[in-house]
Amino acid sequence: MNGTQYQRMANRTRQPYPSKLEELVFAALELTAEAGEVANLVYKAAFQQHPIDLEHLKEEIGDALWGMAVLCDAGGFTLDDVMEANIAKLRKRYPNGWTREASLARVDHSAPAQPPAEMSACECVPAPAVPAPEPVQVVVSLDGVRLAQLLIPWANLDR
Repeated sequence: MNGTQYQRMANRTRQPYPSKLEELVFAALELTAEAGEVANLVYKAAFQQHPIDLEHLKEEIGDALWGMAVLCDAGGFTLDDVMEANIAKLRKRYPNGWTREASLARVDHSAPAQPPAEMSACECVPAPAVPAPEPVQVVVSLDGVRLAQLLIPWANLDR
């Protein structure tokens, strides 16, 4: 299975959202939450001497991959696109493979490209046609415990 095939199958199991922006927010938070679960398993092994259940770790990595696939789809590109771009970046950064020296003297430390003046940095995310009257509510929880609740006014989401 390649990334595009996985992405196609994963996207069959997600709920639809009324806007591209809400889809991006959901996918980014889902990816973050699942990556946090992966980190928590490793954290408990490293600092609390818990055994690592490799099957559970694989399951959580899969959940994070699902979030990444949905995020890629919301962004309009494939997992294969992301994988290829990442390897190209790493080849540029570490042309002979990773070494401490190469890490300290990275060849890709140039100024980030600036978008043309007539294009916003987030032009790929269309603003809602009609702003919602109420702010978007985002609740972040882990294992049923509410960690954060955000109310984001639509005015802040169209940029």
